[in-house]
Amino acid sequence: MATSNRILRRVAFGDGGGEGGIEAGAVLDETQKLLGAFFVADYMPWLGWVDALRGLRRRLERNFHELDAFYEKVIDDHLKKPAGSKGEDLVDVLLRLHGDPAYRSTFNSRDQIKGILTDMFIAGTDTTAATVEWTMTELVRHPDILAKAQQEVRGAVAGGGGGDIVLESDLPRLTYLKQVIRESMRVHPPVPLLVPRETIEPCAVYGCEIPAGTRVLVNARAIGQDPVTWGPDVARFVPERHAEVADLSDHKPWHDSFSLVPFGVGRRSCPGVHFATSAVELLLANLLFCFDWRAPRGEAVDLEQETGLTVHRKNPLVLVAERRRVQ
Repeated sequence: MATSNRILRRVAFGDGGGEGGIEAGAVLDETQKLLGAFFVADYMPWLGWVDALRGLRRRLERNFHELDAFYEKVIDDHLKKPAGSKGEDLVDVLLRLHGDPAYRSTFNSRDQIKGILTDMFIAGTDTTAATVEWTMTELVRHPDILAKAQQEVRGAVAGGGGGDIVLESDLPRLTYLKQVIRESMRVHPPVPLLVPRETIEPCAVYGCEIPAGTRVLVNARAIGQDPVTWGPDVARFVPERHAEVADLSDHKPWHDSFSLVPFGVGRRSCPGVHFATSAVELLLANLLFCFDWRAPRGEAVDLEQETGLTVHRKNPLVLVAERRRVQ
């Protein structure tokens, strides 16, 4: 979580987190919890007092003010940057659009900038951390797949110059690791229910009439567990089932397939998919390259889940890491 937070902060804010990273992480963690919490007023408005009684409304108000203060500081720091500073980040781009009359209708206030930054953090930190966590869980549960993935990573880095860490330039050669990540997202989608949609006109799906203005929730987990699509071994962790779609180096329209359902499909799929997959691949590749992994004392690694907007492990993943021995 700390690593994905730091990567996103560097891209969005131009820094690596620093001392404020822990505080920002705590605020964003609370945001995640509240987004996944059950608010009675969302379904029965006349019972909204129940949320106040449970303390949820107070937590929501406090979190909003903490998040708003955090963004205000970030924006003010960027406005104070000397003119001509190198290394433009996302906040710089958004502020430039905010000051451009051609985009004034879209970015007419700081609230729009804060909203985009919130989307970036919610979509880009928690989900990345959950994906890495679940992938490591399955790798330790399947030593043969772990060994194959490690062999590929270490061979690719050795063939590319033999550095001490895996670099972004090494990622195109890690075909099997991409398959492992896609299988992990199929079995353990970090967000089981995709972003809500709304029908813009009446339509029929499998004979069911759906009127315009209907809220639609896509069950990504059900799609990933469909035996008609994936075969009778749908419950098994088999990375090879993604062999035909794992190579993204030629920028094929792979987003129109179902290889990465958690990012959505088609023209309204997540625009941050390349950023997210690169971050996951880079983090996992370095974990596999630098260390050998096993469960402590030969214990079995459980698969219990914690309910929430993003599905994490219910119990912390505790593994033994041994520094790789260079021959």
